[in-house]
Amino acid sequence: GHLMGLESYRYTIAIAAEDCWRGFGTLDDMIGLCAQARESENVQLDVDAYNSLLEGIAGLAQHNMSSLADGERVMEWCTEDGLVPNEITWAGLLDIIVGEARHGRASLAHTSRVLASMREAKVTNKRNLDKWAEEITRIVR
Repeated sequence: GHLMGLESYRYTIAIAAEDCWRGFGTLDDMIGLCAQARESENVQLDVDAYNSLLEGIAGLAQHNMSSLADGERVMEWCTEDGLVPNEITWAGLLDIIVGEARHGRASLAHTSRVLASMREAKVTNKRNLDKWAEEITRIVR
């Protein structure tokens, strides 16, 4: 039934995300899982599933196999599906930036844009945001 569909996707996505951090798995796998679930009549991905997807993309970024643009595309799908990204969703985007930074590909301008969007979305309290902003900016520099 409907619920089982979501549970299996959640599980599959979570396993795939772990693989991404270990350097196995590909962006196509992650995007494919997302597209497949979104096309399915009886599955509606929830924020947790999207968070796992972003976590996987962040894992790939550590291995120079994904970019912020990939994360932002998944974030767009999340909001298109009528979901509200939460703190963990946004943290996934920041993790992607950290991965980009490891490979000298992170842009301070993109980082500032993401942080500005987070402030706008009032994702978390100002103190947390300031702390995140400070940490990520230090990494990207």
